[in-house]
Amino acid sequence: MKTQLLTLPLLIACLLISACSTITVRSDFDPKADFSGLKTYAWMPLPPNNTGDPRVDNPLVEKRIMDAIDSQLAAKGFTKSSSGSADFLVGYAVAVNREMRAHVIDNYYAYPYPYYRGGRYGYPWITAYPQPQVRVYEYDQGTLVVDILNAKDKGLIFRGSAQAALRENPTPDQSTQRINEAVSKILAKFPPQK
Repeated sequence: MKTQLLTLPLLIACLLISACSTITVRSDFDPKADFSGLKTYAWMPLPPNNTGDPRVDNPLVEKRIMDAIDSQLAAKGFTKSSSGSADFLVGYAVAVNREMRAHVIDNYYAYPYPYYRGGRYGYPWITAYPQPQVRVYEYDQGTLVVDILNAKDKGLIFRGSAQAALRENPTPDQSTQRINEAVSKILAKFPPQK
């Protein structure tokens, strides 16, 4: 019993660390769009930050995201247009939601505490094992969506999103690293391979 009680906090800590390190990425694109002619881009006007959440309404986070997207697009050979004319437009959105996760700890193979009763021929039979335990915890999940639109008709041609559990009180370097990782994973799928 003591072993189980000592390992439980360690198990939960490992789960929280692994939840923080996982970034789930999804993407979608218009299969009719011609991505081969895209060379230059411009930023769409950003809407005013008015969510009331300081993690979202944060000019520092906004700058980190824009810098990360600029860096990834430059690495792919795209040029940021300063003249106002561009082949495609880039925009993004950020959201934070409260999520819940449940984890089942199966005690069947760990130190069972069966009770015995006499069976046929006087042999004791194990008739019960401890029931699995369910641990539920809440966490904040951040979502970053990157949109790429055709500059001519403002039609959406690519959307990528990244979701991950947010860390508690990250340092500026940790935030920058996490945003760079998310943007890199999103834009790894752009331009899409048809």
